[in-house]
Amino acid sequence: MEPSDKVSSSTPRSRKAWVPILAVIWLCAIYGRCGYPASLLWPKVRASPLLKVMSFYLRYDNDADKKHGYGWDKRLPAVVDQIMKHQPDIIGTQEGLLHQLHQLKQALAQIGMNYSSCGSPRDRFLGCVPCGEHCAIFSRSSLEAVMQSTFALSETPSCIGSRSWGSGCPRIATYAWFRLDEVQTTGNSDSAQ
Repeated sequence: MEPSDKVSSSTPRSRKAWVPILAVIWLCAIYGRCGYPASLLWPKVRASPLLKVMSFYLRYDNDADKKHGYGWDKRLPAVVDQIMKHQPDIIGTQEGLLHQLHQLKQALAQIGMNYSSCGSPRDRFLGCVPCGEHCAIFSRSSLEAVMQSTFALSETPSCIGSRSWGSGCPRIATYAWFRLDEVQTTGNSDSAQ
């Protein structure tokens, strides 16, 4: 058998494989044009909870930023404005020192936005006293953190403050599992059952 015979004998098979796919696409187009509701083609889907999640790089409070006019005292109002503008349910933060997290929580509470937070700092002074930057997670009162943990991004994740892979400083990550008490849903009220 010559190479040209192989090509011609496989061509009808490949065309047959496309027929069911094209038929489904054609039926979807017909149903859509004829005004049949999509629910005839697909079952109703329950409305999904709508959670707004924000990631925010706070940048640690330091003297060099203060000298250049970009200290935490100048950044805090802008951070609060952005959070107020977007109204997130969950906020993941990076590089926040403990006093920054407390000040942020107090500033949000003053405008009626109550958040709780979880997370641990990345360092241990003398190997046991927690200190340094946090990867904190802030959550609204409608969310309950049922489990949370901070771990080191290193070969020994349970050892906070550990370094691996040539990192210049300890790296951490925080995660949390939340229980929803009340939350806005997407979709119309008919589909939210």
